Amino acid sequence: MNWHQQEAARWLLISLAGDAAQPGYWIRVDAMEEEHFGKGCDVHLYSYVGASFCEPCVDAVVGLMQRFLGGDEDEPKAWVCGLDSESDHTEHCDICGQLLHYHLTEYGAEAEVEHFEAVAPNPTVYPDDAYYLAQLVSARWDGDVQAIVHRALARPVGIR
Repeated sequence: MNWHQQEAARWLLISLAGDAAQPGYWIRVDAMEEEHFGKGCDVHLYSYVGASFCEPCVDAVVGLMQRFLGGDEDEPKAWVCGLDSESDHTEHCDICGQLLHYHLTEYGAEAEVEHFEAVAPNPTVYPDDAYYLAQLVSARWDGDVQAIVHRALARPVGIR
């Protein structure tokens, strides 16, 4: 199959996915000092919180962090950053489980192919399934991916 067929498959899957995936965010934390935790505390936070969040959850977490760290709008201690990079796996909000936008790396695409080949497909293609497949098609287009997409598109489309 050629590039046009790949794009047609990706477009169809994105259309079926609708708004199943939402923008994702992560948090950058500034000035994580011992004073916030007390002397000799074993808590260590890095400059980036490794969790992914949907918008409602990131707003709640940042609000709590600002109160805990003593930041305010004029001098924040935590910033929200957009999650728009490649990933080795699907991305979901670490609090509520909402599917988030992501782009697969080569490693991630290989892992998804292995997953789709090992796991029995859902009898119905739901919007989140279509989004997973669209990201796989965007990252890789070969006989394995084409077979997975053909099997998926032969099933009924559902709404969750």
